[in-house]
Amino acid sequence: MPRQLHRTETYLLRLTPQEKETWTSMAISARLTIAELIRKRMAGCHIKTITPINFQVHLLLGEIAQNLLHISQNLDQIDYKNASQIDTIVKTIDKIRLQLLSTQSTD
Repeated sequence: MPRQLHRTETYLLRLTPQEKETWTSMAISARLTIAELIRKRMAGCHIKTITPINFQVHLLLGEIAQNLLHISQNLDQIDYKNASQIDTIVKTIDKIRLQLLSTQSTD
């Protein structure tokens, strides 16, 4: 999403190393910058986070599904049954990936 606002004002905020680590972790799991995280929290927004392991599994399953699609596209016409089975596997992987992202915690 392109930024349309030109933010020019800054505020200094002091954090302990533990607070910084916590905020950084929250921002990463919510796929936000720390500044966006702070703005959203200050605006009273609930921030949905994805556990890091779920997000990593989501990304890895996406790579596996993409590789399987390439394999199925390169199979000969004679191997139509195998290509069809691979397509079914990819659809199942996509469903699992969506479930991983919907298993979120709110902060």
